[in-house]
Amino acid sequence: MRSGVLLLLALLFGCAPPTKPGSGLPQTPADKGLVYFYRPAEVDGRDTAFVVKENGLKIGTLRNGTFFYHYANPGRQYYSAAPVGVRRESMRDGQFMRIAAGEAHYVQAVPQLVPGGVRAWVFVKYEGQALPVIKRLARSRGNTVPPLMQELE
Repeated sequence: MRSGVLLLLALLFGCAPPTKPGSGLPQTPADKGLVYFYRPAEVDGRDTAFVVKENGLKIGTLRNGTFFYHYANPGRQYYSAAPVGVRRESMRDGQFMRIAAGEAHYVQAVPQLVPGGVRAWVFVKYEGQALPVIKRLARSRGNTVPPLMQELE
């Protein structure tokens, strides 16, 4: 009886088709660009969360070892990151990106310890560099702030 149960479990779970790479990640819509923001787990600055903005409006928060994605309008967009609650421009970094409809884009934010705190560094990455890291990270919530409140942050 026991060997029959084990055989049944082996057939059910052992013969399942392999998981498609990137499963659990969204498909890129044809009329929007999909931008992934991620922050690998780091020892330096691990307690500092980053606010991520698109053209000055908050779209999400990155904590140590997290990622989120954002559906972006095609065209030129400016993405920036800064430590939560820090208003000093010297602690902020950003990149202009040309977002293409139907394509995925990847932005990595990393902390740098500097005199006076932690600074955000923002890098545009290729899919081959980004996806292996993103697949190991926890998903953070993107754009959790109501649109009217975004301008106040």
